[in-house]
Amino acid sequence: MTKIPKEVALLIKVGAGPEATSSNVTPILIDWYDLEDELIMVFERPKENIDLEAYLANRRTFVHEREVKVIMRQLVHAAAEMQSKGVFHRDIKPDNIVCDTSPDHPAFQCVRFIDFGIGVTFTPEAITRRNGTKSPAPNWQDFNATTADCVTVLQLGTVMDWLVRHIIPDDNNTSEMRTDISEDCKCFLLGCYCQSHEDRLTLEEVQNHPWLK
Repeated sequence: MTKIPKEVALLIKVGAGPEATSSNVTPILIDWYDLEDELIMVFERPKENIDLEAYLANRRTFVHEREVKVIMRQLVHAAAEMQSKGVFHRDIKPDNIVCDTSPDHPAFQCVRFIDFGIGVTFTPEAITRRNGTKSPAPNWQDFNATTADCVTVLQLGTVMDWLVRHIIPDDNNTSEMRTDISEDCKCFLLGCYCQSHEDRLTLEEVQNHPWLK
């Protein structure tokens, strides 16, 4: 019996394996070949797909808050879907996010995660970050629901902070001090990006945040 490589197994688990027809989380894996010393994976790849970091680096205009919202809404929903299936990506960052820039899609209307190479599985369960007592920060090597939730939200916040810096800048160069983004946007960003794991928003709270509505 052929052993399925971990990254392939994760893609299947999030519903993006060879039998899938569509996925809001990541491009579909069409086929894979395990050559012992390397793994070759063949994905669907529209010609206009490009990673988010490269796209914004090449873009000649600034982004707007409404575009940041479109991107983050999709990433949050995709992250929640991964979490519900017990998959912890662990490496959410701009160059691990792809967007479809084809004329058939409005700007940023198809944004998904890629590269599950260091991802792991965990058992979905209740989040126990806030229990009324001071608790140590989650260990990134403890692959459980609480760690997955805490780290995923922080990484989403890091991506959003990076996106906000592509909005037309004002005189203040720190995100929390900006005057050209809405109060809800600032609140969302600070809630995700909070360095205290106990004060950071949970993924469920992120999904229900007024800014994403």
